[in-house]
Amino acid sequence: MSSLNEWKNKLIERIPYRDYSFINHPVEASLKDYEDAKKEFVSRYSGIKDVISIYNYGGKIKPGLSDLDFILVLKDKVKHGNHADFFPRKFSYYVVHQPLILNAELMKNANCLIILFQLKNCFGRDIRIKKPGERTDNKYKLAIIHTIILLFLPRFFLRLLMKKKINTRQALVHIKTLRYTLLLFSAISNNPGCLTKRHKEYINNVESLRKNWFDLGREKYSMLFNLIKESVYISMDFIELYSDYLTKCCLVQDIEEIRKSNNIIFTGHGKYCFFLDKWDKEEVLDYLIRFYRKSCIHYRLALNILPLQMAAPLVQYSQGGSELSRYIRNNLAINGAKWRLKDPSAYRRKMELMDSMIHFFKKNNFSSTVYPIFGFKIKRTYSNRIKDFIARKIAEHYFRNLPS
Repeated sequence: MSSLNEWKNKLIERIPYRDYSFINHPVEASLKDYEDAKKEFVSRYSGIKDVISIYNYGGKIKPGLSDLDFILVLKDKVKHGNHADFFPRKFSYYVVHQPLILNAELMKNANCLIILFQLKNCFGRDIRIKKPGERTDNKYKLAIIHTIILLFLPRFFLRLLMKKKINTRQALVHIKTLRYTLLLFSAISNNPGCLTKRHKEYINNVESLRKNWFDLGREKYSMLFNLIKESVYISMDFIELYSDYLTKCCLVQDIEEIRKSNNIIFTGHGKYCFFLDKWDKEEVLDYLIRFYRKSCIHYRLALNILPLQMAAPLVQYSQGGSELSRYIRNNLAINGAKWRLKDPSAYRRKMELMDSMIHFFKKNNFSSTVYPIFGFKIKRTYSNRIKDFIARKIAEHYFRNLPS
């Protein structure tokens, strides 16, 4: 196997830049444009009686590239409509995603669910958010990183490459997310040396491209295209790095007992993940590329293949008695092996909060949590059930042909 700094995939390298076009180009904007959009958003939602507070969070704004992220804190029992489903189009350039919907109790514990970077109260009651100690906070962040890998890496970038039209703004957001994830892991693992020269070059190149986007000519699109391809390799490297960290430094114990499971499959609603004992990043990447090329429903079926020990947090989530735990347990085949985490407290607490979120949304007849919960659906239509059934059968077919 080639070294971390050298390995390439022939299928990725053969993808020609000239076959691609770019859509949804960033538009130059000023900080004032973002402030005006924020004021308009707050003005719209602050007039709703169910809204207790409005928060804005996220890093430093790069005008034209960044978007605004909001949290709406609602009363526990909503009386004035489904605010989670309402999303005005006039905010769509500056507010790309729906706001995260929480009640006051969930907001108090939001540090367990998301990374509240530069949180600002824009309206209403300033809720006192619980601040865990550094050690506990790092455990919550590790759990968040685990979710990012499980649901998004390297799928984010493979899906971009499988299209002939690349959503430019979306791609810039995705590479920024991976850059931040690398820096976050380096900080909380107390091991800056875990990032290789290749990682550091990627971090610098992403920052440089975003910083100079509006000053560059047409060459910026080839630079972005190359960074998308590099993001696939960086994602696979990071999966390997994080998996080793789980085993050696942090969470998973009784690894030999875990290996009795051989391979594990999680078949949630549209979210499929295979956990392999003999996981090789180059073989797995080759398999994933071929899968996303061949699968006619790869936008419905989100497939990932990860090292076996990365199933441990998911197994921990499955051990409760809640509806979400049952959903994970019913869709997780662990082949009877016993699993343990050295310290499952952060995962138990996160599960409790996700359960509370689901209860809050069901009570108020909301259709979606916005927050990613392993494919769990608040509401499932008959059409979705049929599509999930077809996707499951396709996943089972691919599972029988996994790299060994």
